[in-house]
Amino acid sequence: MEYLTYKTLHIISIATLIISLGFVIAGTWIEGKNQIRKIGFITHGISWVLVFFTAHKLVGVLNMGENFPNWAIAKTACWLLLGVGVYFAKKKPQWAVVHYSMVVFLCSVAIGLAVFKPDLSF
Repeated sequence: MEYLTYKTLHIISIATLIISLGFVIAGTWIEGKNQIRKIGFITHGISWVLVFFTAHKLVGVLNMGENFPNWAIAKTACWLLLGVGVYFAKKKPQWAVVHYSMVVFLCSVAIGLAVFKPDLSF
């Protein structure tokens, strides 16, 4: 597959991940085991794997494997935090506003890093 195919699949999987996080947060806020929460957890796991799979393929297509830029490392950290964030949403459903805020913040940072590709020095 070519670059645009992987990029399209990557964007779709990111959108699905964000939507699934909304389902998880809303489902845990309602409390109890419910269908919304179950669908959220299932789609979160699948889309999270797809985000990293398509990102790995994009890195290969763009030949960035040996010179992985710092902005991409920071973006990866954002997606890792979003993956782990589902655990905190499950454990602390009363903090739904904080969870939503973190999703918006981390997604905004990750998207900004991907679009602007700043020269970050660690």
